[in-house]
Amino acid sequence: MRPLLSFLSAAAKVVAAPGARSLLTQVPGEYLDELDGVALFPGIVRGDTRFGVLLAGRASGDLPGTWAGFVHYRSPWVVPNMRHEIVDGSWYFRAPEGALYGRVVCGQVLRDDTCRYAEIELTVEITGGRGPFTGATGLGVLAEGLVDHGSRLPRFTARQTVALHLFED
Repeated sequence: MRPLLSFLSAAAKVVAAPGARSLLTQVPGEYLDELDGVALFPGIVRGDTRFGVLLAGRASGDLPGTWAGFVHYRSPWVVPNMRHEIVDGSWYFRAPEGALYGRVVCGQVLRDDTCRYAEIELTVEITGGRGPFTGATGLGVLAEGLVDHGSRLPRFTARQTVALHLFED
């Protein structure tokens, strides 16, 4: 697990704005962010699953910072109006104060009739954190996710709500 976290952290650092300061509050509660990023790697196909689709970018809103994540989904071929089931994945969020990480629980990708756009919905679980987020748990819902395959690096935008729980030692 540690090499994956290191890789995701490196991907998040690549898109980080130098000198950007987060307004992270480290308070349990519900947070809303806008995600903006790119698809960096299309993954590899093994059998009926596409593994390791890598997305990375910035989050703005209640929990600003950078993020990166992998998703794995079934029905790996790009076909118009195809619904893909997201079956697994992991993610990493980084802010100057600390970091959160976890796994993708479930979701779906729905392609349009031209295959240029894909809508994404998924649920993530917070399994841990670093710095002031050590011991954090929670769930997040990504909605209104959209990948636009119209450029060399497909653009990704979404709205994410996270219910964050912090536990004192």
